[in-house]
Amino acid sequence: MKHLHGILLFLAFVNIEGKKFGSDEYAIILTHDYPKGGIGQITVENAPDETVYSLSAQASRLVKIDSHTGQLELLVDSAQVDDLKFEIIAKFQSQTERTKVNIRVLSLYYGNQFSSDAINAVRRSLEKDKKTPEGAASIFIPAGLDLLLQQVAAGDPVDGISEAEIIVERTIQLVHSIIIQKFEKYFGKGAVFAFLRTKELFSSAVITSLDKESTCIVSTTPVTCLKKSIYRRFDGKCSNRKQPVAGGTGTPLVRLLRAVYYDPDGLNDPVGFPNQPNPPTLPSPFEVSKDFIKDEVAGTTEDQELTPLMMQFGQFMDHDFTLSAEESGASQCLTIT
Repeated sequence: MKHLHGILLFLAFVNIEGKKFGSDEYAIILTHDYPKGGIGQITVENAPDETVYSLSAQASRLVKIDSHTGQLELLVDSAQVDDLKFEIIAKFQSQTERTKVNIRVLSLYYGNQFSSDAINAVRRSLEKDKKTPEGAASIFIPAGLDLLLQQVAAGDPVDGISEAEIIVERTIQLVHSIIIQKFEKYFGKGAVFAFLRTKELFSSAVITSLDKESTCIVSTTPVTCLKKSIYRRFDGKCSNRKQPVAGGTGTPLVRLLRAVYYDPDGLNDPVGFPNQPNPPTLPSPFEVSKDFIKDEVAGTTEDQELTPLMMQFGQFMDHDFTLSAEESGASQCLTIT
């Protein structure tokens, strides 16, 4: 029995040995006037379920931590925590690990200084993405074929909508990356958490210039609908004779219900968008399908009309054949293995 007890103690020691924080010091970057709420999660790597987290006295009444998850929450406005330094303590049985945390608050409109270069860099990247590989043979490689299929006629509103969306999104992402990399020089790669709200990161003048980039381009070309045509146009127009452009490619959509946003960064991100701190819980797609969608075809094994080919053709028609606006920089992912 003593031998068994000794073995269990040894296994417990091995299990906790080497459980450490990913970095000796972390930085949490906040924009000016950042509100109370979640500011990231810092935990021991591969931490056992019994791990308990706490904060040093310096963070008292300013920041709190969930003792089980390591989720940090700001209890005051960001102005009161600029350059705040404290420690996170993780305990499991007899083992104790510590790491330092430094909260930095950026000055108002800190991102303005990077916006012009970021927009130009994004535009250059888009121009590069539009170029197909040289040589006829290159058309038949995946990268060349992908770029060829993404070509849209010059002046087509779809191209303008797609490009405007990409410029705005990538510019904001690039400025975020520049700021994070700036602090990673001092704290190390992967040790910087940034919570940047656009309306405090950029001035109204810069935001206005970004808004101009994202202005929807509506075609003014009149649509002619053939009354005797058996089929409607493949781009979605003419399905409604009274409003022929409604539902067509390149036509802005109007919501019947207000959108539900979870907006910690001022970007109007929908609920469920990646990398949101403390997001509301959402049911999984499987749960939604199981509880709310009734599939009356699933039990039919001899159906000769509704096949997987029908579904694939619907996807082809809806996205590829109708030239739905989408990001044209997908070729950058082709080198990932």
